[in-house]
Amino acid sequence: MKKIICRVKAFLKDIQFRNQIRRVYSSDSRYQLQHLRGLCKDSKDKSDADIMLVMHALEKGMSFPVKKEGFGKEKSSALVDMLNKHISLYGIDRQVIVATNILNVYIHDSYSVRDVDVREKIKQYLVSNKAILSDEIGGVKKVSMPLDNPGFDAIMKFYESRTSVREYSEEPLSKEEINKAIELAMTTPSACNRQASRVYVVQEKKKIAEVMENQLGDQGWCNRANTLFVVTSVSTYFGSLYERKEPYIDGGMFAMNLVMGLHAQNIACCFKMYIRHPDIDKRIRNILSIPENEVPIILVLAGHYPDHKIKSPISIRNKINYEIQ
Repeated sequence: MKKIICRVKAFLKDIQFRNQIRRVYSSDSRYQLQHLRGLCKDSKDKSDADIMLVMHALEKGMSFPVKKEGFGKEKSSALVDMLNKHISLYGIDRQVIVATNILNVYIHDSYSVRDVDVREKIKQYLVSNKAILSDEIGGVKKVSMPLDNPGFDAIMKFYESRTSVREYSEEPLSKEEINKAIELAMTTPSACNRQASRVYVVQEKKKIAEVMENQLGDQGWCNRANTLFVVTSVSTYFGSLYERKEPYIDGGMFAMNLVMGLHAQNIACCFKMYIRHPDIDKRIRNILSIPENEVPIILVLAGHYPDHKIKSPISIRNKINYEIQ
């Protein structure tokens, strides 16, 4: 009889788990249908993403060792239209300034569009916006092997010296320390230079505790941190079906560099997985005022090291076996 009851319980638990999975994946699907760039409503974020994709394509084209004469005809013409629309709706912002300067470099490239009408269209736009032109923004640069690289051994030692720390002093992180960590994270590569990662910084103890309460609790250490970083990624910057996971990839890389930016300043920190449940996600968004089109990626809790030595898991790394094909 006990065996039958156990089997029934296991069967019912399995059904419940399968239903939960269906609910979560259904929620993910609805979210993507609403917020991916190809399907979402017009917005400043969508306009920024459209402009960034095209301007980066022109910038990449100018860097190729072999260029086709007249390259970028359709993209440069479309970019002018996008910029004019963006300016009329949202004004001149950083995105417009960078894209305008890329257009200016592009039109002076010896392989740029030859079509007279398109060239005139670009020139008229540039004349109308000459006040935002600069020689230091956009285009291409010459690079070579760095001569001041600290070397593999030094970098390896730096990476190996980082460990997850779950105990912190009472000294809060300064604005300068936070800025430096984010500046380092901003060097992170991103798909087609989308730069879709965003950071929410929380230092109010009550709010940190509220976030943790909605992320399966403090777990005995979270509320000891005096700074919480919540890394998100703007889903509107990614459009097609094959890009649907890209926000998590780009955001994850950004978060890793954020942590190394903290470590470079001898600041202790630890990742905490973001719990992806529709109800929990909604509460976290309300607490931190995260827009609907941003996907929370991960949490980073941080603080200064305490004066005394603390315990941390050794976390031995497994070897990765690979073959060169």
